[in-house]
Amino acid sequence: MTPAEFAAEADASMLRRLVPSLDEPAAHAVAGLLGDDRVRTTLHDTWHTPPKGEPMLAETLATQLAHRPDLAQMILASPALAGSLTARPRTLHDLASHQQAIDVLGEVLDDIAQRGAAAVAGEAPATVRPTPLNDSQRRLSASFTHAGERAIQPGFDLECRDDPAYRANYRAEMFRF
Repeated sequence: MTPAEFAAEADASMLRRLVPSLDEPAAHAVAGLLGDDRVRTTLHDTWHTPPKGEPMLAETLATQLAHRPDLAQMILASPALAGSLTARPRTLHDLASHQQAIDVLGEVLDDIAQRGAAAVAGEAPATVRPTPLNDSQRRLSASFTHAGERAIQPGFDLECRDDPAYRANYRAEMFRF
């Protein structure tokens, strides 16, 4: 049975037998997530075309999702999150691997639910401060310069280095796909 076939067949009672730690509401949440077409498609695609070096990712995902009812509830409650994570099975796997990351995601989703997405997105970003270095770290950093050349970041305008808006835009552009 492939992971997608398992997801199509899994109901709450089956999940409770396979994962005894699930209570009834948790089993229903996991069954609901596994029954979602996007999740089944992700498991199917990942089974048939696994990422390089991860031939068992689909099986791992099915197992992880069965053991993470809190994550299942979050994904079911947020169509945008469901779309994003099911489009990126490796990211879903990484998230499901770390309970602390799931907890932080839950806090963020709760914050958005309480205050609204616009309020959360409209917050000013925290001021970024240079990482404090000790003397040994400064000497090591200095050893990487070449004959008076300054290190540069490609595409970064040094004239604008003190402009927070420019730096924020530059960072945002670095993370665009």
